[in-house]
Amino acid sequence: MYTRIVRIVISSISLLQASIAYQPITIMTAPLGGTGCGHRQVTESLLRGLAHLEIPFVYNPSRLNQVTEIVIVLADPKALQQAIVLKKKRKIKYLCAGPNIMTRADEHDGILASPEVDICIVPSAWVATAYEEEMPALKGRIRSWFAGVDALYWLCDKAKIADNNVLIYWKTESESFVHEIESIARETGFNPIRLRYGHHTAVQYKAVLEQVSLAIFISLSESQGIALAEAWSMNVPTLVWNSGKLHAHGRIYSAVSASPYLTELTGRMWKSMPELRYLLYRLSDNFFAPRQWVIEHMTDVVSTRMLLDLINQGVNESIF
Repeated sequence: MYTRIVRIVISSISLLQASIAYQPITIMTAPLGGTGCGHRQVTESLLRGLAHLEIPFVYNPSRLNQVTEIVIVLADPKALQQAIVLKKKRKIKYLCAGPNIMTRADEHDGILASPEVDICIVPSAWVATAYEEEMPALKGRIRSWFAGVDALYWLCDKAKIADNNVLIYWKTESESFVHEIESIARETGFNPIRLRYGHHTAVQYKAVLEQVSLAIFISLSESQGIALAEAWSMNVPTLVWNSGKLHAHGRIYSAVSASPYLTELTGRMWKSMPELRYLLYRLSDNFFAPRQWVIEHMTDVVSTRMLLDLINQGVNESIF
């Protein structure tokens, strides 16, 4: 939807004053004149938030004269490389990089740690820890920020078909692991509906969420957990398997999380099958209000304001 257009939104002076006079910003997910949106949900959430708040922005400019003094490179190492060159030439005054440029901080010759990068954006605190360990030169410049959810789209406005339907969202681990979870779900009175990561569309995912009152997530790690947030927005609480350890890229990540933003209102963590069985048997003992939490903490607008405030704070600090 957004990948091939340059969108410039100019707000009125009164609206700018009402929104703390945020400066115009440039969003890059490709080099000048290029295409590509990076992580679609992250990019579209930010663009929706900016448009809703009527903040002036340019998305993927085609010409140099469209680039503003403040630039966020959300994705694409080549776009970041180009922005760094522009910063050196003083065409850019403040440069943010992330969160979808690379998986590890030390990739692409450590470009994230270039002195021209004012702040490095990562999706959550455990990723920030991993980045600092991989690239110590980033210490002091990393900020955690999560993308928002389109709460108007991810909305269930009808009664559930059956209260005992539970989604089994399978991203990692063996099928036998999933079978065991499904067996426990049936034993505790639930009807499991399996959905495998990467084998469904957003429309299909939403349709399943409309049928369930609970979701069980199976994933070794999540940098943010957008699918979780979409479930919460549909008022579906989540029981998240959290192993607490990740083996990847030749190292062990011990601070890892399978749901960095899980709260008491949105669900619970579990590690063992007995723990899952206990949670399912005692589910009614808990009070969940996942959509309420999303509306207060993780909508497009809330997320966008957080990023703009991070930038404003950084710009003000750089002046003094």
